[in-house]
Amino acid sequence: MEKETRILNRKAISDADLYKEVSRISEAVVARYIRRSAIPWREREDVKMEIIEKFIDKKEQIVSSFEGKSKFTTYLTAVINRMCCEVIRKEQKHWYAFVDDTEHKLHQNEYTTSTETAKALLFREEVKRLTNTLLFFNGHSAKVNLFLKLYFNISVKSIDVELYNAEKVHDIMKLLSDIHSVSKTELFEIMARVQELAENKKVGGDAVRMWLNKQIDVVLKRLNNNDICKHNKESLAILFEMREHMQLTY
Repeated sequence: MEKETRILNRKAISDADLYKEVSRISEAVVARYIRRSAIPWREREDVKMEIIEKFIDKKEQIVSSFEGKSKFTTYLTAVINRMCCEVIRKEQKHWYAFVDDTEHKLHQNEYTTSTETAKALLFREEVKRLTNTLLFFNGHSAKVNLFLKLYFNISVKSIDVELYNAEKVHDIMKLLSDIHSVSKTELFEIMARVQELAENKKVGGDAVRMWLNKQIDVVLKRLNNNDICKHNKESLAILFEMREHMQLTY
């Protein structure tokens, strides 16, 4: 490690080698998020290139901030992972508003006169509408998604937390490790602690409850504005469960 730090300080590592390593790590990080359904496959190259551009813009700051407390590749991976999360937060609403011709044709082929098939398609479309609805919360989409999953007792994945705060994933997941048997009052207190960890802002359970109820009202209002379905909290919980099985991300 001392050798690696010394080489870095002397700038013995060429830009070409550095960018080659950044490209390799970026590809691996993007692939991991694709497997988690956080990035569409069709966007893999664009996301990779955006990460590399971000790195180039901040290269001097990134390299100079390396303190040698870990391997340089480990440090680079953490930096690139954080950049990838930034890209996901910025671009996700555009990704999932897009419906390509292949998906459209698939839906057409699946649709028949069968009542059950029609219902299944309707539910699928409602789940997709929920996914799109969760995108439009002015930078709070990841928080709304995480807290609603907790409220509806849906299993939380590390990616849900990572998109909320990539640096506090371990601490927050540890806090959420055993919440399935708690009361609603206790759950809101845990949510308050999650928010404190993620945002460095202390709030009480009642404040989180009022905030979350407001977000639920917003989601229901947006889902019900097409006069096709009339959703309430119970049907919203069902949509969240279906969304989890369909492995759709917000």
